[in-house]
Amino acid sequence: MAAKSRGWIPAVKPVMDELIGRAGFWVSQAVYSRILELAGESSVDFG
Repeated sequence: MAAKSRGWIPAVKPVMDELIGRAGFWVSQAVYSRILELAGESSVDFG
């Protein structure tokens, strides 16, 4: 979220989805949703 607030990335969700889908990063649905909520984004499509 720091990268988004600094303008380095436009959104957190695509980065999270890439980490989950390609890098094998794992987070629970609750954590994923909370991260996106804090970033002001939607968590409609988990992983």
